[in-house]
Amino acid sequence: FETDTKDFGDGKLSDLQKHGNSLLKECSDPDKKRLQALLQGETRTKRVQMVERVRQLGRSNDPNVGDEYEVLSKEIQEKLASLADLLQGRKQFEDEVNHCQHWLNEAEVATSAEIRAPNVGLLEEQLAKYDKLNQEADQMRSDLERIIDQGKAILPTVSEADKLTLSEQLNAIKDRHARIAGLIRDRSNGLKDQLIQCKVTAAKVAESVQFMTGIQAELKELSKPVGSKVEDVQGMLEQYEKILSDLKANKSKLGDLQLGSMGDLQ
Repeated sequence: FETDTKDFGDGKLSDLQKHGNSLLKECSDPDKKRLQALLQGETRTKRVQMVERVRQLGRSNDPNVGDEYEVLSKEIQEKLASLADLLQGRKQFEDEVNHCQHWLNEAEVATSAEIRAPNVGLLEEQLAKYDKLNQEADQMRSDLERIIDQGKAILPTVSEADKLTLSEQLNAIKDRHARIAGLIRDRSNGLKDQLIQCKVTAAKVAESVQFMTGIQAELKELSKPVGSKVEDVQGMLEQYEKILSDLKANKSKLGDLQLGSMGDLQ
């Protein structure tokens, strides 16, 4: 439409005005006035035709032919600029939706495997991974809220079928994000609890190892020959009883520690 209008202004309208201006020199005064009126768009026929074209673009004024062209050209440029902005906004919206879906796909892959972390080092590595995912999920939640707001603004401008499709797409993305973000949050919290427990266990193991080293030293000392006096035997007996008491106390201190998994703790 812009091309047609420009062609009209540069072609037929321009030729008409040039031809009319050349005829003015040869016309009598009455004819000259009439021809000027025609060129300026003041006859009823031209006025009706051009005003009708302007009304088609939402205009209701009554300009002359030259002004008509300028009005049409300006209006078309404004329409094109508005459509370009709308197109850019739609492209940006689609890009953001695609980015969100891409992250959801990657997050699903990252959380698909069960966590297997037999020692503190691997637990810390897994926790760092899920902490990062948790931060990304929070950021994606903010982005998704903005995307949904943009989608609500778009809905009134599309067909009923597209409204349904867009609404279903946004709801599916929102539900999917909530599910994945919940899984990430639960695993992150679980890893933190597990890491704390492992560190407590590791500290107990280290303390127990130190304790057992002391017990072994005491037993080695008691393995020396015993004197012939009753007091010597009585003293050794008391030492053994003390060691036994210490062992019982240490066992109680260890509590529910799974000794079978101690070897995996680093």
